[in-house]
Amino acid sequence: MSDLPNSPGPAPSRLGSESHRRKKVMTGARIPLAASMALLALLAIALAALSQQTELWATALFSTTVGLLLASGPGIALGRGRARRAWIGFATVGWPYFLLSLNGYLYNYERFLVTSLVLDLIRPVPGNQPPRNFEAIGLSLCTLLLAGAGVVFALASDRRAHPARR
Repeated sequence: MSDLPNSPGPAPSRLGSESHRRKKVMTGARIPLAASMALLALLAIALAALSQQTELWATALFSTTVGLLLASGPGIALGRGRARRAWIGFATVGWPYFLLSLNGYLYNYERFLVTSLVLDLIRPVPGNQPPRNFEAIGLSLCTLLLAGAGVVFALASDRRAHPARR
């Protein structure tokens, strides 16, 4: 048989079968629909909280952040497989950032965090809303964003190390 791609006959073995090529093309990074909807909902919540900056938004986001960070302990201890790896990634990145970004009594680490500089750039002109709300909202959103990145990294690195796991 000829090695030309348009020639009749079976495909050359070095190119692999059609289904193998199709699988190879389809194995790129795919985001499930539920994850896309969750990301969109989180973005909407973040934009609403940053635009209004009320005490309610600050309290709700801060409490949610602390609650999720506290839930990471039992999630690691009781979780299995993929869920446990996700909680490990969440806690590994979320807790250190959260603790460093709080204004400490011994030393103020917050001013050395890149996210603090970004929040200073987007901070609105002082108005009727106290800056404390903006700081609590920003701290909570940055912690959740970075902890979510820890989840993605933990799951992606595990998938590369163990391709058979899903």
